[in-house]
Amino acid sequence: CQPLSRRAQNAGDRPPKEGGEDDKEITVTVEKFPGALIGLDTQASIVAPVIRIWRIKTGLVSQWNEVHPDQVVEAGDLIVAVNGENSSTSLMYEMIASSAVVELKVLHGSSMRC
Repeated sequence: CQPLSRRAQNAGDRPPKEGGEDDKEITVTVEKFPGALIGLDTQASIVAPVIRIWRIKTGLVSQWNEVHPDQVVEAGDLIVAVNGENSSTSLMYEMIASSAVVELKVLHGSSMRC
C-alpha cells in the first residue's frame, strides 16, 4: 500500500478527516439472513490482501452505520480481515459470501492506496 496523493484523497465520497481520526481500526459484525446484502461496492487490492470500499449501498453495513454512528464505515475505508482471514482477498470474499456472521476489520480513514 502507498499513501494517496492529496488530490486523490480529496476525490473520494467523503472529506478528509481532521484531528486524529485517520487510520482507526474498527470491527463491524453483521448477521446475514436470507436475502440480506452486505451493501458494499469494493475492489480487491492487487498488491496487498485488503479490500477497498468504494461505495456504501443499502444493506447490512448501512444498517450498522445507522446503529453505530461512532464507528461508521465509509467509502475509502479498507477491509483488512474478514472473520480473522487476512491472507488473501479471494478468501476474504469467500468468507463474506459463505458466513452467516461476518466480522469485518476495517481500517477507517485510511490514506493508503492498495
